[in-house]
Amino acid sequence: MDKAQIAVGLFTAILAFAGAIGGTFFSDKLRRRGWQKEIEYEEKREILSQRVKLLERAASILNKTGRMQSLDDFINLKIARAKSALIRPVRAEKDASQEDRSSAASKENGDSELILRLQQEKTEFTAEIGAVAQLSSIYFGEQTREAFRDLCSNDPWFRADSETMRKILGAMSDELLIYDFSANKGINKKHRS
Repeated sequence: MDKAQIAVGLFTAILAFAGAIGGTFFSDKLRRRGWQKEIEYEEKREILSQRVKLLERAASILNKTGRMQSLDDFINLKIARAKSALIRPVRAEKDASQEDRSSAASKENGDSELILRLQQEKTEFTAEIGAVAQLSSIYFGEQTREAFRDLCSNDPWFRADSETMRKILGAMSDELLIYDFSANKGINKKHRS
């Protein structure tokens, strides 16, 4: 065997080895890129899922503001009536029979329980909109945060005008598929689907 044949054989072996190593690195790089894209896709899918849930919760709550206003008005009316009943002259109470006093006490007790239940319902609505606002500040951008700040600046929040409420849903819809809020301290993904 001469030196030329050995050199060709050695060159072929080195070339095959380099090709195998290069192919391994190249396929590993492609596999990593595919894995990263898959993770990015899963993250976007989860973010989108959370955003849609928040949008649905916000729409549900905001559509119940009429009920909230009615509850608030009813509670305030009941409280005003209870206060005026306390101010009644003591003489009228002295003239009332025991049965009348018992009936009035029972009615006042029932009204108190009703007011407490309605007040609890109001508190639950307020807690729900607070939770949605906080989660939205994580999953959405500045436009949505600003819309919630406008809503919460009303006292009580459920008495805000319909434009303020529409602004929330509009902002959430506009930002639904935006994944780069890095300047706004929200989700920091640099892609838009």
